[in-house]
Amino acid sequence: MNNKGWLFGCVALLSIFGGPVRSMEIASPSSGGQIAVSGTGSVTVPPTTASLSITITTTGTTAAIASDDNARTSKAVRDALGRSELKPGDIKGSSLTVGPRWDYEEGRRPRRSAYEATNTIKVETENLSALGAVIDVALGAGASEISDVSFSSRDIESARASALTKAVEASRNEAEVIARANGGSLGALVLMNTQPQPRGYGLEEVVVSANRKRDSTVVPSQIAPEDITVTSRIEGRWLFVPTGSK
Repeated sequence: MNNKGWLFGCVALLSIFGGPVRSMEIASPSSGGQIAVSGTGSVTVPPTTASLSITITTTGTTAAIASDDNARTSKAVRDALGRSELKPGDIKGSSLTVGPRWDYEEGRRPRRSAYEATNTIKVETENLSALGAVIDVALGAGASEISDVSFSSRDIESARASALTKAVEASRNEAEVIARANGGSLGALVLMNTQPQPRGYGLEEVVVSANRKRDSTVVPSQIAPEDITVTSRIEGRWLFVPTGSK
């Protein structure tokens, strides 16, 4: 069997038995190989949207009592939010769970001590300056906890495009330095791909509990989010052309 026939037979066997058949990248005979580098670019954008969770938790001797109490408190919180600087569409919905609360003691079987109802109201707003006041209003109306305060920006996609441009420029500049240091120049682009990066967002570690709601001496909440950093990373590969090669 000639060389071509032997190669064809190997590829056929790999295909039949499910083995990987990968394409090969061969540098030009006149080149000195390839240069592979990675590049990173970052862009910061101000946040434009805030989201948070407002939790109302109530307990009772029965599920009905816990649920009814929660409904009344949740209505008071919603009414208070309606009088705040939030827009009507800023309240995105809520979820209610009701179940038994169990006490666990070592050496004893779990004991049901009460029933607990938890309602979580989701808020999303572009009025970032009012965020602290919204938190205080919710707690003042009976909310048990504020959590999951996070920030995003409507400019994330354009920031990502800018970060990609910076990453490409950084990788090419580095590749050119490497080529010159090795006595040659950078040739044609062989391959370039992006690496997955977390979507840009900001997270404010804020968890405010209910013990604040009736304390008139508490200073109003102040939330000052930082700019969001969007980072892109790419990997590029170029031919290396030695000095004097054609």
